[in-house]
Parts: sequence; structure tokens; C-alpha cells
Amino acid sequence: MTEVTLTRAEPAPAAAAPHATAKSDGPASVGSLAGGLPHVVASQLVLVGTGLGLLPVLARNLGPQGYGAFSLYVTVLGIACNADLARPILIREYAAREGSRGDPRLAALASANAWLLALAAAIAGYLALGATCAAALGLGAFLHGRASRDFAELACAGRVARATSARNLAWALAALAVAGLSFAFRGPLVFALPFLAAHAALSLVYRGAALAIAPRPTRAHSLLLPSPRYLLREVWPLHGSAIRDLASFSLSSGIVVSADRILLQRAAPAAVAGSYIAHSDLAIKINAGGTALGALLYPQFARDVHERGRDAAALRFVRIAGWAACAWFALLFVLMLFDRQIVGLALGEPYLATRWVYVVTLVGIFVHLWGFLLTPWQRARGDFAAQRRAYGIAAVVMVATGLVLVPPLGLVGAVLAYFAARSAEVLLFARELHHVPRAALPRWKLATLAAMYVALLSLAAFKVAGSV
Repeated sequence: MTEVTLTRAEPAPAAAAPHATAKSDGPASVGSLAGGLPHVVASQLVLVGTGLGLLPVLARNLGPQGYGAFSLYVTVLGIACNADLARPILIREYAAREGSRGDPRLAALASANAWLLALAAAIAGYLALGATCAAALGLGAFLHGRASRDFAELACAGRVARATSARNLAWALAALAVAGLSFAFRGPLVFALPFLAAHAALSLVYRGAALAIAPRPTRAHSLLLPSPRYLLREVWPLHGSAIRDLASFSLSSGIVVSADRILLQRAAPAAVAGSYIAHSDLAIKINAGGTALGALLYPQFARDVHERGRDAAALRFVRIAGWAACAWFALLFVLMLFDRQIVGLALGEPYLATRWVYVVTLVGIFVHLWGFLLTPWQRARGDFAAQRRAYGIAAVVMVATGLVLVPPLGLVGAVLAYFAARSAEVLLFARELHHVPRAALPRWKLATLAAMYVALLSLAAFKVAGSV
């Protein structure tokens, strides 16, 4: 299944962590964050391992066309969940203000957020997959949005890791259900119903856990349909700035992880789009390592910046990044060398003819994975704006590239659109060249990094020439 980079261990609590810990600005707050990491990392590995293990089953049972629709469905659902604008605001408010759980303005924000998520997911699902998937996506996104208040209460009670783990495990079980149903059935309901059931179950689990923490009388009545006038007069003046920032980042990052797939799905035959998505999914599974690494590094970098200062923390960041780059290079090199065997085993014989997509995508992943290093480092320094700007620019570049190249070039255009999206990581990297002390980042390290990329690019060119 698709590894959506924005759905790694619930980004909303991570984004709100600096606000939530503002009252304890020392190592203890970082330590509390690190204490829940084993739950998050373990559940994330289960989710990714399940997706990787089921990839051969789903690719064979659903076929290129069916697998493409399934992967696109999961991608849209993941983007809708990550576009939750209320969750980080609720976490911040619940942590900062006593009695905020009874604030009717926050209740109105949560309700409006759920309806907006449902509408956006339904529209995206209809454009990409049709009416049946649109209905299921809309309802699933609505359930996710309605659970935001419960999730925020769990997060402020120190149970964010368990809540996030429950979400990862629910998605893993949904994927198992899809694989089981695929042996006997076809059609969009095969993958729509299990994920809808997973969100319904999560909503009930979060509600029960939140009720055990906060008695119902302390919470304001949730408005089912808040009026636009109330939102504009009471909610927007307080939270409008945060909503704009979150919406901008969510929209940009959502485009970056899905534009190539959606454009190809609309411009090319379903079998062609399904083949591209299957190869892309197989290659992007390596992002699971970057996800776990980023989750582990964020509290460590935050502790270093607080205790040792930025310059000393930068030395450790560069050292860790150097070792990570070497490990990624070695792994990607091996995956390219054995591309035929890996694609044949994971996807099957029908996908071998287009395995060059898998090989070329691995080259882009070497750049893609740098986002998992740079984002926690920048956020540890309190810089949240860099990612918003970088992914905003990348989204524009990617969509422009896709609109121009995908219709005439098909698979090639989609791959080039994916590479255009990597401008986000390039911009993040360029920013660090001006912030990391020169002593921590000598030129020979930059030259080594460039040499690794050239080596991967050369091997990919050789493999593509032999497979086309």
C-alpha cells in the first residue's frame, strides 16, 4: 500500500508539540516525548511491514488497474487525514488554557473542520476515482475530523503515542482485510469498506478513552452545523492565522505526494497508471526508514539545541546525517542492482516491462529522504516556516511539470513530475547551507554527497538502458 509521507505517526501532535510543552521548556518535556516513541515507531513498522508484505498479494489479485485505484484511494484518505486543521489548534488550546474543553468556539471549529474534511475528500475522491469512492472517502474523513477533539484530549493527557499507534494498527488491519477480500471480490468497495470500518472503530476507541479522562460535562456541546457567521465572528479572529499556516502546508504537501498519480490516472489508461503507482509504492517503501529515523531524531535534536546550543547541535546533526546518507546510498545501490528480482518477486511478471520506473524513482528517493533529516532538525530550532515555503514552491513546480509533461509523455511525465517535487528537499537543504556553521559542514562532505548521487544516477541510467 502507499506510504504517504504526510501520514507518518500523526503529524498534528508533532506540529503542536512546541506549544504543548511551552510550560515546561526543559529536557523533561523532551523526555516525555521520547518516552512514547517506541509505541509510535513499532506501530509504524507494523503498518509499513503489512503494506510491504501485502503488496505482492494486492498487485496480483487486483491487477494494475485495481491496484492503482486502491493505492490512489489510500493516498487521498491519508491526505485528508493530514489536512486536519483543528487537531493541532485543539491540542495547543487544551494544553495552554484551563477550561478550554468547554469553549464553544473550539467545538464549532472542530465541527466545521470535520465537514470541510469530508467535503474535500469527497471532491478529490470523485475526481480521481468516482462516486462510490467519493462517498466512502467523505464519510471516513468526517469520522476522522469528528475524532479530533478526543485525540487532542488524549494528546494533552500524555497518551498521544498510544492514540497514534491505534491509528497505525487500524490501518494495518484494514489493509489485511482488503487483501483477504481481494481473493473473492473486485471493485472499489473491496478497499473502501475496510478503511471506513477502521475509521469508525477508531472514532469509538478515541471517544471511550477521552471520556475516561474528561467527564462529558466539562466539554462544550459540539455544534453539528456551525453557522458561517459564528465562525467568522468568533472563531476566525482567534485562530485565523494558525488555520492559514496549517492549510497552506497541508495543501502543498498533499499536492506533492499525489499530483503525479492523479494526473497520470486522468491522462493515461488505468493499467498504465496502476503500473506506475505499483512501482512507485514499491520504491517508496524505503521511506519507512526515514519516518522512524525522523521520529527518533526530533527529540534528540531538540534536547541538543536546548542543552548544548545550536552550533554544537549542528555538529551532531551533520554527523548523523552523514552516516544516514551512507546507509541510504548503500541500500539504494543494492535495490537498483537487483531490480529485476525485486520487482518480479514483489509485483509479478506483468510489471517487469516497466521496472525502469522503480529504478528511476529510487534515485529521487535519495533526495526525498533528506526531508526526514532536515525537517526534525529545523523544527528542533523552532523553524516551522521553512517547510511551508519549500513545499509550497515544490507543489507549484510539480503541478506545472505534470500538466505539461504527463499528457504527452505518460509514465515518463509522471516520473519527471515526481522529480520536480524533490525541489522541496533541495530548498530545505539550501537553507541549511546558510545556517549550519561552515566548520560543521566541510566541502569534502558536500562533495561526497554529490558523488553518491551521481553514482546512483549512473547506475540507474545503465539499468534503464538495459530494461527498455
